[in-house]
Amino acid sequence: MRNVFKRFGAKDTESFHEHFERTRSGLTAIYIALLVIILVISGAVTRAVFSQRLDQRFAIIFQNGDRLHPVVLPIDADNVRQDLSSTLFLVNGALVIFSAIASYWLATRTLKPIQDAYERQRQFLSDASHELRTPLAILQANLENERDSGSADLKASAENHLEEVARMSTLVRDVLSLSKLEHAVDHAERSVLVLNDVVQTVVDRLSAIAAQHRITLTFDDAAETFDVCATEEPLIRVLTNIVENAIFYNRPEGSVTLSLLRSRNDVVVAVKDTGIGISEKDVQKIFDRFYRADKSRSRRTGGSGLGLSIARQIVESFDGNITMESTVDVGTTVRIILPIHGAS
Repeated sequence: MRNVFKRFGAKDTESFHEHFERTRSGLTAIYIALLVIILVISGAVTRAVFSQRLDQRFAIIFQNGDRLHPVVLPIDADNVRQDLSSTLFLVNGALVIFSAIASYWLATRTLKPIQDAYERQRQFLSDASHELRTPLAILQANLENERDSGSADLKASAENHLEEVARMSTLVRDVLSLSKLEHAVDHAERSVLVLNDVVQTVVDRLSAIAAQHRITLTFDDAAETFDVCATEEPLIRVLTNIVENAIFYNRPEGSVTLSLLRSRNDVVVAVKDTGIGISEKDVQKIFDRFYRADKSRSRRTGGSGLGLSIARQIVESFDGNITMESTVDVGTTVRIILPIHGAS
């Protein structure tokens, strides 16, 4: 299914609904183009053959007019050709309009099984993730009881199991969020937000975590205030995920700096860190689902490999974009680009 969408130039990061609309439009355009080509060829052949026969018939009339007809009618062959061309244009135009409607319906019907399969898959992921949360919560509670009341060996074993349960819970939570994200973002009511305040909120929330990891977290607030049209909680989640990665994959006594700057009618949120960096081949795949550049460190930090994929999907639902530049052993800069609300 993914390759089908790529044929029409769809981006890998687009939502399924964007893929679906783009593909449906592409199929409709192909159907119409094929019909137009057929009609053009048919009209050209018809006009050529008719014009040739018209010339032959007029020649017979003019050469044998007295024998065939007592009176030769003053018929103009050029006018007949123009009438034929006008008729062909009107008839073919009507057929193209009708075919456009029929092609759109046919494209929708063609893609309907794919849409249904996707919706069933999304619903399955949502239901499975939801059902897994309860047994994981029970297992976590039992392990915590064993850890608190058991022997030293039992406590150590329970701690290890709790780490695995916590990691599985994170994965289930992210899968559930991903399965519900498209519907939630599409139906969420946007509002005008002051981006400066949103960034400051994220910095305040993560200051304690940064201090715990001996990371200096700063926000170079811009003199200009930037308004964006978005939904607050998903936007906070994106920024939180990016900043947390910058903290967790940093080095002791490192720094994470957030800044805002204008780029024409967009505002850029830059998150720059002095961390371990990412190789060029990993940067190209870092936003893919379940991809983790450093699997060992991701496992220790409890990452599921879905955070950046969710972040990109949220940002693009706000008509924005997210990019990453990184150098190994130097640091990483993530830029979130959002359109400024009301910018001229």
